[in-house]
Amino acid sequence: MVLTASRIVRAILISAMVLSLAACSFAESKDAAEQSANVLYHTVATGDMDAVMDLYSDRFYQETSREEWDRILHGVHDRLGDYQGHELVNWKIWTGVSTEVTGTPTTLVYNVQYSKYDATEQLVFLATNQPKLVGHHFNSKGLLLD
Repeated sequence: MVLTASRIVRAILISAMVLSLAACSFAESKDAAEQSANVLYHTVATGDMDAVMDLYSDRFYQETSREEWDRILHGVHDRLGDYQGHELVNWKIWTGVSTEVTGTPTTLVYNVQYSKYDATEQLVFLATNQPKLVGHHFNSKGLLLD
């Protein structure tokens, strides 16, 4: 095949369109995950732990039972204190094909202020219209003290 200027330009335009569509998809995934994270923290602030538990996916509960996660969240709350606020500090969207994950995993990292100790929390969502949590990781010295 002979590469002509028009074929090169066409290939560049197609590549640009594909990258542009992917970027839109990434932005939508991040925005949807951020909205879900805001719902999570708002719900934590109200103290309605049953509603908080509903924000986690069935996939999450395959790894950690609902009862076990309820105990963990109450333990975290007891050690860190009441929720005060959160700030997004990093995010990552994974792409690729996997036999284990269906969807686009979006990871958001927040600095979260609690009344006793601050924490860094990593929230992992799968991209859907209303993403649900598939992973939630806490890092705080308040979990190690006492």
